[in-house]
Amino acid sequence: MLQIVCKLRAMDQDASPRTWTVPLPIQRPRARQEIVIPGGRNRASRYIHHALVLAIARAKTWMCGLRSGAYAGTMEIARRFRLNDAHVRRLLRFGYLAPDILEAIVEGRQPRSLTVKRLLQGIPCAWSEQRTAFGFASWAC
Repeated sequence: MLQIVCKLRAMDQDASPRTWTVPLPIQRPRARQEIVIPGGRNRASRYIHHALVLAIARAKTWMCGLRSGAYAGTMEIARRFRLNDAHVRRLLRFGYLAPDILEAIVEGRQPRSLTVKRLLQGIPCAWSEQRTAFGFASWAC
């Protein structure tokens, strides 16, 4: 426990300062939560990256909303979700990932280096280039 000692002067000028000791719990750093699904002997363990799955789901939902007319444009999405328009546009690109890459992400079979931050840096248009850029070229999805 951490203790803070405060010395305050009473309202009277003649009174001596009072001291209070208040115990405070020590804050521990937030632990990162992850789900690791064992795949057996012949399969690599799985890691479902919740932030990545959520970002892809948002991108797909926003795309459907744009197509159906629920959103007039990316500015409306940004305003509604209190985000920057440029960020919304970058997230919308997640909807153009190759289907096998999306499947691997949802099942937790993506390389650990594939994160939201990595995808925000840019996504190649061609699916074959995506597989190479994100580490899927060397293993079957």
